[in-house]
Amino acid sequence: MHYERLDFFLYILAALVPCGFITTYLIALSNGHVRAFLPYISDTGTEPPESCIFAQFLAFGALIQLIISYIRYHHLKLVINSTQSTHLSKHNILGFIFGVISSVGVTIVGSFQETNVVAIHFLGAGLAYGGLFFYNLIQTFLSKKLSTVLRSNKKLYFLRFKLLCLSFTLGLLFSIFSAISRSKFHGKNKIKWGPDDGGYAEHIVSTASEWLLTFGQLGLLLTFASDFRRIKIAYPTVYDPHLDNIQSSTGYQTI
Repeated sequence: MHYERLDFFLYILAALVPCGFITTYLIALSNGHVRAFLPYISDTGTEPPESCIFAQFLAFGALIQLIISYIRYHHLKLVINSTQSTHLSKHNILGFIFGVISSVGVTIVGSFQETNVVAIHFLGAGLAYGGLFFYNLIQTFLSKKLSTVLRSNKKLYFLRFKLLCLSFTLGLLFSIFSAISRSKFHGKNKIKWGPDDGGYAEHIVSTASEWLLTFGQLGLLLTFASDFRRIKIAYPTVYDPHLDNIQSSTGYQTI
């Protein structure tokens, strides 16, 4: 038995993330936990009950992201072995490692709210965004090197390259202006950051960059959908040699 249309994992992730964030944003806004204009993504999932929903969405998203990384790793492993491009094996392994790192980072972001354990929350965000950036970077590199087999044309490669550059720039803006705005903040509640709290302009640049970075990274992932569409996964087979001994000694047959 084979499973097809594995590109649906990418579509589910791309739909889950905005749906999850919009849901928690609307709940947080209705409860008066955030301001309406461009809060940080994490701010929409800081206070209960939205924090519970936020954590569940991210946990599910991390699982799907891990599945995507696993499928991609084995697909490229097959391509690399078939084309005798064994020098690319280490890049494939490294890409899978970054995929795992990013998935772990996503779960950390959902489990450790900024208002509770800020250092761990920021660590998770760094792993999530940084891991996904390097994962996409390696996948873009491998798709270029294996373009003949993967049927990746130049237009698709340049689109990925542009999205990588955009993600890198947005990541810098997000980090730099976040630090600047926090150094200027003199209000009482950073989740409800207002124009009178200091560093508000820098804060908006940072939050806007975070939202754009998130959707830019998802868009980059979606460019690999065609690769996932053409492959299949066989149903896993479970084998227990101990059962052979039981059958031979008792004559019992499983159905």
